[in-house]
Amino acid sequence: MRSSCVVSLIAVAFFSAVASDAHGQVGSPDPVEAAGCTRLVDFETAEWRGRPQRVTPPLLPLIPGTQRVFEGRSNVTGAPLPHRVTFTVTRLTKVVDGVRTRVVWDVDEADGEVTEAELAVFAQDRAGNVWNLGEYPEEYDGDTFTGAPNTWFAGVGSAEPGIHMPAVPEVGLPEYLQGWVREVEFLDCATIFETGATIEVPAGSFSDVLITHERSPLDPEGGVQVKYHAPGVGIVNIAAIDDPEGETLELVEFNTLSDEQLQEANREAHILDQRGLQCSAVYAQTTPVEGPDDGDYGPYSCPVPPPPPFAGVTTPAPFSITPPPAAAPSRPEQPRRRGYRASVDHPLFPLERGREMIFKGREDDVAIRVESRVRDARVRVAGVLATAVDVEEREDGVLVERATDYYAQDRKGDVWYLGERVDNIENGRVVDHEGQWIAGRKGARRGRFLPAVPEVGQSFRQTRAPGVSKDRSTVVSLDAKVSTAAGRFTGCLKTRDTDLLSRRRRAEHKFYCPDVGLVRERQADGTVDLVEFG
Repeated sequence: MRSSCVVSLIAVAFFSAVASDAHGQVGSPDPVEAAGCTRLVDFETAEWRGRPQRVTPPLLPLIPGTQRVFEGRSNVTGAPLPHRVTFTVTRLTKVVDGVRTRVVWDVDEADGEVTEAELAVFAQDRAGNVWNLGEYPEEYDGDTFTGAPNTWFAGVGSAEPGIHMPAVPEVGLPEYLQGWVREVEFLDCATIFETGATIEVPAGSFSDVLITHERSPLDPEGGVQVKYHAPGVGIVNIAAIDDPEGETLELVEFNTLSDEQLQEANREAHILDQRGLQCSAVYAQTTPVEGPDDGDYGPYSCPVPPPPPFAGVTTPAPFSITPPPAAAPSRPEQPRRRGYRASVDHPLFPLERGREMIFKGREDDVAIRVESRVRDARVRVAGVLATAVDVEEREDGVLVERATDYYAQDRKGDVWYLGERVDNIENGRVVDHEGQWIAGRKGARRGRFLPAVPEVGQSFRQTRAPGVSKDRSTVVSLDAKVSTAAGRFTGCLKTRDTDLLSRRRRAEHKFYCPDVGLVRERQADGTVDLVEFG
């Protein structure tokens, strides 16, 4: 079974090995050392006398009133992508774990709409190392704040801050820790790769550039992020090696704000701070930001907690009777803006954060087991923030495949399939990545996974990756009934999926049921059913 709807616990072996250490068990391996990272300086012994909020190293200067604007470009075609990121250094400070830090306001836009807004805090120790001590990243669906699940700050929980720029950045330094937070599965490490480089970006040409390589050991297939640091400016280019996101961020503007512009940035940062103190359990354990342009900018609305997992039997009404409402345009006289929702909440394919599903069945005489889990954090794929679904498949109890699928839902309600990373495994080792494709690479394009309102007879291309995957799905029924070990389901969508690259055009039937998602996949050689979810 190669179902793109189910998720597993990727990097399970590593994370389970390090989780016990985070709880302080004697003899457990240190998670940072297990990842191959080094603490250049122990945070507990770093000296913070003076004014640590003054972050002034030439390769990462954070001077209040400066602003860096980045735009995305495809790694494959070089064409612009609908992605813009703006970093503004405010005049505000925040005391984090006893250290006064500088507050940076970061806004991430896709298709002209804000998808994330973040407060990140930095400080410079007496030796000259620049530390990142915390992040509060808000996520949005249109104009609606949907939460900040990846918030972390030093001194809260197990969060351990890390160094973003060493005092003396030289090639040959050991790979160093940038941050480790067990609660949000965040672990980043960096290496000084090259000094004295040159680079040209839309904002200008730069020399004596420092290049760093950053990786996340918890996501070993996620590639390496490459950052270019120019003297007097800081980061001017963010590229990637073997990264499924298929994108490079280039500096297009390096601005010094006017007094009025800086006041507005300070106010926006205060708004995030005030809302975070009210809505985030982690951020509420920190002290408020301090500095000019403060005020009471509320009231604030916190996201409504998601409903409890569906307990078993779906509603009997066919899906077609109650299609999801379309999002209203911001101005009636203008066409609806393009963009994607913050999450995939299609009634027939809901991908709630943390949802786990287990499938069992047989294909030929082989016992199949598939485990899946929806990641808490989204991933940017070809300029789009996508929901990532991790999948593990076993045959007769032996792990044969580990994969990650990427989905996004547009404002109309259509679910799009943006690609999949694949590790094919034999005898416990990865042997190849057959079946892997990412939209924007090697001619691959996004596929329509499910229409907002399916209709009987409707056909759509789920995958469009030349030479790798070309699948067509056709709606067969809107009121199918299915019974599995997980429950009895009605009002289900039944599709016939055809592999257009197969000479025999082999077809399989899939059943998607309201509030649950995929519950059955039936092929000529066997059936795999949902047996557990939550």
